[in-house]
Amino acid sequence: MAMARMKYFLTVPLQKGVDFYNMQQLLNQLQNGKWTVYEADNGYTLRKYCRQEQCTQVEELIRKGKIVHLKNLSSLSDETLASPFAVTLAALNVETVPNPVSIYDRKEKLLYIHDTTISVDMVAYVINK
Repeated sequence: MAMARMKYFLTVPLQKGVDFYNMQQLLNQLQNGKWTVYEADNGYTLRKYCRQEQCTQVEELIRKGKIVHLKNLSSLSDETLASPFAVTLAALNVETVPNPVSIYDRKEKLLYIHDTTISVDMVAYVINK
C-alpha cells in the first residue's frame, strides 16, 4: 500500500500552482513577473523554439535581462537555478517525467514542465518550486 501511494505522488500531474505551461505563457510571465530564464551556450535556448512574434519578445527580454546567458550550465542544481523564479530548458526521457508537469528532483525541488507546443523532443522548462 505504501509503495502504491508513493508511486502515485511521484507521478501525479502537478499542473495546479504552476505559472506557465507553454512558451507564450512563459514569455508573458517574464515580461510581467518575477521569473528569469537561465540559458547556457551549451544548452537549449528559447531562440531555438520561438515563433515570429515570440522571437521578437525573446530578443526584448534578453535586452531587459530577463533571459540570462551563462557560459556553461553544468547542472540543474546550479546556484542560479536554486534561486526562486528561475527557469531553464532541459531534455529528459519521457519515462522519467511522464506528465505535463512532473517532479524531476524532489530533494532539489525541481519541476519539469513539458511544453508540447515547442518541440517533439522532450525539451521542457525546469523550475525550482
